[in-house]
Amino acid sequence: MYCLSRFCKIRSATLKGVTVLLAEDGQAMLKSRAALPMAAVKDQLLSKIKENEVVVVGGETGCGKTTQVFIHILV
Repeated sequence: MYCLSRFCKIRSATLKGVTVLLAEDGQAMLKSRAALPMAAVKDQLLSKIKENEVVVVGGETGCGKTTQVFIHILV
């Protein structure tokens, strides 16, 4: 099984009836995240979030809006 980015192999493990997907190569996943367009505007995005109550993020499909913005905010 492969993750959607096709950069990292994923294996699954089931524990107490719950299936968890585990990345075998975390470094490859980090590299694929860094290649997304959202990574290039991370600092600008975080600055805008601090300065404004509402921020609307727009971009091409697959640029990282849905997945990476939240990771930037939480990390």
